[in-house]
Amino acid sequence: MKKREQGLLTVEASMVLTFFTMFVLFLFGFARIYSAQGLVSHAVIQTADAVALESYLRETAFEGDAEDVLHLTSKLTESDSLNVNSFESLRTADVPKISKEKFITAIGKTEEEADAKLIGMGIKDGIAGIDFSECKMDLSKDDVIIAVSYTIKLQFPVFNKEEIQVTKTAKAKTFGEILFAVTSAPNNPGWGSTSGDNKVTHGSTVELIATPNYGYVFVSWDDGVTDNPRRITVDDTSHHVAIFKKDKFGVNLTVNNSRYGSVSGAGTYEYLDVATITATPSQHYDFAGWDDNGDGRVDNKQASRNITVDKTYNIKAIFTPKKYKITVKVNNSSYGSALVKQGSTSGNSITVEYGTNVDLIATAKSSKYKFKNWNDTDTQTKRSVSVTGNATYTANFELNTYTVTFKSNGNTVSTVQVIRGSSINGSNKYTGSKMPGNPSSSGKYFVRWEYGGSEFKSSTIVNKNMEVTAKFGTPSITLSGGSSGNNSTTLKATTHPGGQAVKWSSSNGGVASVQNGVVTAKYTGTAKITASFVYNGVTYSASKNVTIKPSIEMHYYCRRDGFNSKNPSKSTNGPAWWGKRNTGAMRFYYDYNPGPNNTDKKYGNIENNSVWYGTHDVTWSQICGAKTVAPRKMLTKSMIVHDTATTGPHAGKVNPQIGYNAGTQAAYIFYDGNYDSLWYIKAAHAPKPGGGYYDYYISNI
Repeated sequence: MKKREQGLLTVEASMVLTFFTMFVLFLFGFARIYSAQGLVSHAVIQTADAVALESYLRETAFEGDAEDVLHLTSKLTESDSLNVNSFESLRTADVPKISKEKFITAIGKTEEEADAKLIGMGIKDGIAGIDFSECKMDLSKDDVIIAVSYTIKLQFPVFNKEEIQVTKTAKAKTFGEILFAVTSAPNNPGWGSTSGDNKVTHGSTVELIATPNYGYVFVSWDDGVTDNPRRITVDDTSHHVAIFKKDKFGVNLTVNNSRYGSVSGAGTYEYLDVATITATPSQHYDFAGWDDNGDGRVDNKQASRNITVDKTYNIKAIFTPKKYKITVKVNNSSYGSALVKQGSTSGNSITVEYGTNVDLIATAKSSKYKFKNWNDTDTQTKRSVSVTGNATYTANFELNTYTVTFKSNGNTVSTVQVIRGSSINGSNKYTGSKMPGNPSSSGKYFVRWEYGGSEFKSSTIVNKNMEVTAKFGTPSITLSGGSSGNNSTTLKATTHPGGQAVKWSSSNGGVASVQNGVVTAKYTGTAKITASFVYNGVTYSASKNVTIKPSIEMHYYCRRDGFNSKNPSKSTNGPAWWGKRNTGAMRFYYDYNPGPNNTDKKYGNIENNSVWYGTHDVTWSQICGAKTVAPRKMLTKSMIVHDTATTGPHAGKVNPQIGYNAGTQAAYIFYDGNYDSLWYIKAAHAPKPGGGYYDYYISNI
């Protein structure tokens, strides 16, 4: 064999040996890893089963079978020191810790033994090198999940690695349901309570209720949730604290009248806080008390008081006005009186509330006195004053006097002070003088003292200030009186000034004479009657004309039946002396008309007690007879008789059969053309006293 071949063979042999050696070592290392893995895997599975089993034991213990569970557990663990406090639900227990304990038990009897086995199999750091932090409970599925991670050290580096990381996981179902406790509590048991605590399965709903005691309110749960009731979907055990705090109450204060006073201490207070309330009356007002119940009555009279606030208070402070005395007086009780009045209460002195009004009334005793003013210068007899304190008012009276000023031609003659309701001639100490003497005015005479168009006399009652003026007149004389239709009449002369001596005269004594105003008719004609007087050397006169006429003769026709008023010439049974006349009715008439109406009057005027006036178309020779009546004698209805007719078309209405009766000086009168209408004069003759008849009369003056 060549050396070269030998060398190559040596190299190849070396390489094969190397690879073989490495393979052997790999197999050896793998077997070690496999053994470690098997040990850990077995322990993880056992741990999962043990924890799952223990979940039952733990949950059962919390369900109330603690003694049985302790006995069974003691047998399984060969321990006599277990008690109910040793268990904690896996819901809240330290699952990694429990898992580590169960893992150690699955490998060795003690932690030291287990640690040695693990280290001997290359597990780095033994028990301490195994991470149990991922061990947990899947409560949504009731699973126990045991997950551990660790490092295996290689005896020989493989691919330049000296150790490898390994994770093992096992899962096991728990025995029975895992219940979750949801609990609650108040932050202060004295402030409120909670309800709704329960143990339920994962995903269930629990309703927690926070109930505050009186005086407190629920604020929120400790996690800030303010729902109450609160509905919780359970995914874990939980504990919730209800936060309560003191409730707040208002102390509300009012006053019956803001002008009367004020209050302090109102506001919002926490439950059982102490509020101090104070009532302060304004000036002129008093504090009466507190109305706590709103019924208007005083319940507490302390102006300042403490209130333990346990509710909302609505309290009213009642203030009342102070009362003051108002008094009235008079300066002279003989002159008048005074009264103070409020409503139905009155007197010389009354006590009334501040701020109200009272009436002060001053009354004079009579019209002789008058109210002057009050002591504060007010001049109202009745006034209203506001009460601001004790006060006295004096009513001042005085004699009620007025000034009468006498003036003549614009100049003051005198002045007189007169008590109201008195006269100048009355007894009055204020009367400075009596009525002044009559003043004079050139060319005139003094008529009277005058006020307001009326005469002012010494007896005139004075009820106000008066300015009296002298009235003067121009001298004059006037005539009045007299009448028509008499043989004499009287005139009256009125002089200005009065009482003057009057001289009478007639312009024609043959027609009419006058003596002391009596005018006597003498003969037909007209005369002027004059009256005159002399005043201060000047003559003043007045005149009237008087007309004298003959005396009145009343004529009448005499007739018998058969007169035809439409055609007198055809009348039958008429006397031979009848005479001719115009168609128409016969009338009474005066020869001289003394009245204002110069026209004929008809029948109706007789009915109204009038006279038929007028002239007629017949002559004296045609008159059957003539009689004279007294001057201005008026024919009246009582002098005329209308009898009822017995025949003719007016039978039953007018009597045509009476005829002329000379013995009674009566005559028939025919009227209005009716042959059977018959009238007669019952009395128409009035002789002059002493015999004869009047010849003349005064017809106009």
